[in-house]
Amino acid sequence: MTNILQNFIQSSIVVFHNTSILLFLITYIFLWKYKLLWPLLIYYTIFHYFRDKSPVNGNVWYKRNESFRNLFIWNYLIDYFPIKFHKLSDLSPTFNNNENEQNERIGPNYIFGYHPHGIIATGVSNGFTNNANNNWNKLFPGIKCFVTTLINQFQIPFYRDYLMALGVTTVVKKNLKILLNKGASIVIVIGGAKEALLAKPGNNSIILNKRKGFIKLALESLNESNDNFKFGISIVPVYAFGENNIYNVYYTGDDDEKNNIGDNKFKKVVYKFQMFLKDKFGWTLPIIVSRGIFNYDFGILPYKTPINVVFGNPIHIKRLNNLKFGDPITQFEIDYWHNQYIIELENVWEFGKDKFRKPNESNLKIVE
Repeated sequence: MTNILQNFIQSSIVVFHNTSILLFLITYIFLWKYKLLWPLLIYYTIFHYFRDKSPVNGNVWYKRNESFRNLFIWNYLIDYFPIKFHKLSDLSPTFNNNENEQNERIGPNYIFGYHPHGIIATGVSNGFTNNANNNWNKLFPGIKCFVTTLINQFQIPFYRDYLMALGVTTVVKKNLKILLNKGASIVIVIGGAKEALLAKPGNNSIILNKRKGFIKLALESLNESNDNFKFGISIVPVYAFGENNIYNVYYTGDDDEKNNIGDNKFKKVVYKFQMFLKDKFGWTLPIIVSRGIFNYDFGILPYKTPINVVFGNPIHIKRLNNLKFGDPITQFEIDYWHNQYIIELENVWEFGKDKFRKPNESNLKIVE
C-alpha cells in the first residue's frame, strides 16, 4: 500500500470516527424518507432508543462487542497519530484470560484516571475503545475496561449503539457502581469539560485538586460488593503526552496559564459562552484550527502528532483508621487516597517527560 493511499484511509477513518455523532444523526433522519423502512425504524426507536436504558443501568456490559472492537480498521485509527500505550508496571488481571474456560474473577478491577482532557480526549476515544494492534489485550490481559462519557452522548439514535459496541458508557454514578460490582474496569477523564479549555499545544495544565469523586466512588464500591471486598479496587493514574498538541486552539485563558480569562474583550465573551455551555449542558466548545484531508492549512482533522499514553502504578484502595467495609466513607480517607493519586501521577510524569515531551512544552501543573 502506498503512503498516499494509507494516509487517505487513516484520515478518512479519523474523520468518520470524530464526526460519527453527526453522521449517525443524519443517517437516522434520512432513513425516514423511505416508507418501507418505517416498521424497522419504529421498532428501533421504541425498543432500542426510548426503552433501552443500557447506558445508565450497567447493561453496556452486554452491549459491548469484541468482534467490532477487533476490526482491522481501528489499526488505521490509532496509527494516524500514532497512539501508543506504555506502562510503569503490570496490572493483575481481573478475570481468567483463558478463552477455553469460564470467565472467572481472579483479581482486582481498576479505575483509570486519564489526563489531560485535551479537546476531545483523543487518547481515550480512539485508543481505549478498540483493540487495535492488540494494544489493550497485550498490555492488560484479563481487564475489561469501559470508557465513560456524558449522558447526552447517548441521546443520538444509532450513535448510542455505536458507542456501546465500542465499550463506551455514561459517567452516571449508579451506572459506574453496577459495572464496578460486575468486575469491570472504567476510565474517567478526570478534568472534565472545563479542562478542555486549558488544551493548547505545549500546555500540561490539569484540573485535579477538587476532583475527588472517583476516589469516593472506589471506596463506596468496595463497601457495596462482596467481590470487590475480596479482590479489591485499584486506581491507576494515566497521562497522555501529546494529547494537547493535536489541535491548534484559540486559547481563552491567560498566557501565564492561570485558570482565568484574559483582558481581551473578545476572549472574555468567548470564555463566558464556553462556561455557559459547560454549566448548562456539561460540555464546552473550544475553538480549534486544524488540517484537512488534502491540505495542511485548514480542516477538522487533528494533526499527526504522537500521543503516548502512560499508565502508572496501581493504588490499591483500602479502608483506613480501622474502618470496616460498610462504615460511612470519611473525608480523611478521600483526601488521603487523593494525595496518593497525585504522587503516583507525578511519577507517571517523571517517567514520560524526558521520553515523550517536546522541548518547548510546559511542566505538569495542577491549576485547580
